[in-house]
Amino acid sequence: MVLTLTGFYLMILDRAWARRRLEAWVAARAASGREFSWGPTLWWRPWLILAAVLFGASCGVKWSGLWFLAIFGIFVIVMDAVDRRRAGIPLWFSAAILKQGPAAFVLMMPIALATYLATWTGWIVTSGGYMRDLIEKHPDQAATGFWAWAPTWLQDLWAYHQSAYGFHVGMSTPHPYQANPLTWLFMIRPTSMYYLGSGPGENGCSFYACSEAVTPIANPLIWFAAVAALGYLVYRFIRLRQWQVGIVLLGMVAGYLPWLAYTNRTVFSFYSIIFEPYMIIALAMTIGVILGTKNDPAERREGGIRLVLVFGILSIVLSAFFYPIWTGMQVPLWFWQMHMWLPSWV
Repeated sequence: MVLTLTGFYLMILDRAWARRRLEAWVAARAASGREFSWGPTLWWRPWLILAAVLFGASCGVKWSGLWFLAIFGIFVIVMDAVDRRRAGIPLWFSAAILKQGPAAFVLMMPIALATYLATWTGWIVTSGGYMRDLIEKHPDQAATGFWAWAPTWLQDLWAYHQSAYGFHVGMSTPHPYQANPLTWLFMIRPTSMYYLGSGPGENGCSFYACSEAVTPIANPLIWFAAVAALGYLVYRFIRLRQWQVGIVLLGMVAGYLPWLAYTNRTVFSFYSIIFEPYMIIALAMTIGVILGTKNDPAERREGGIRLVLVFGILSIVLSAFFYPIWTGMQVPLWFWQMHMWLPSWV
């Protein structure tokens, strides 16, 4: 989550960087009277390169980081086309696809791949790791034909990836806390990380029964308000075509939608940590709309401020209420039961 979120931020910085350079290039060409039918190829994009490093590192944590690399790579091309069109470049579409697109690919994909491979350094340079000596021990499984050139460590790594992918895609072992991805946004089945029940006198329990729990149930008010905010942002993007809204929704697309292809797998609701930041950003953007601007009528502003203030106070109160079961505090059993609003939360 940290790596992909930081990469997301760098993509925003890159958008501003590239747009300024493109506008400066067009202005210089126009001032000198020279033609600019295709526009420039922007090779020096430091924020984009750093984002590729972070997306590659995120794949080293979990392969689902690949979706962020792919989706935000497409974002770069689309935004380049939009910026070229606004800058008045005649062949803006073909230039974005055939000129800047390949450059963005070269800036992102090899760097992300190299970063990902770097996360395997310890496994590559040593022996005895899981499947590390596969080809040495089983020469009959060595690559033939075009791939015969590949060093044994690379063939071992490829075999490891095939094995891991096959295992995880086919994993369907039942688990009491598994949660279908279709239910994640509704917070139907949170994963219990820890629970200890105690009777009187046990573990310092001074009640007839005590509970200690660590359960990642989100603050319900913030969570469901954020889900509603996502719906509002979809509407806002369709209506106003704001790229700032679009890139937040892309974070949700990259972090959530791919999991919908694995509804039969054994997966858990805590996987939602990857897209939770974009829900919070969506909520913050929606709160900004509710607050309005200084140009709005005073009555409109005051109403928005009151609504947000009430929301903030209730959120703090609910956070204090749920804090004990987020942190493993020992509480009376009845107090723990007060937090189990749905039977599936137990």
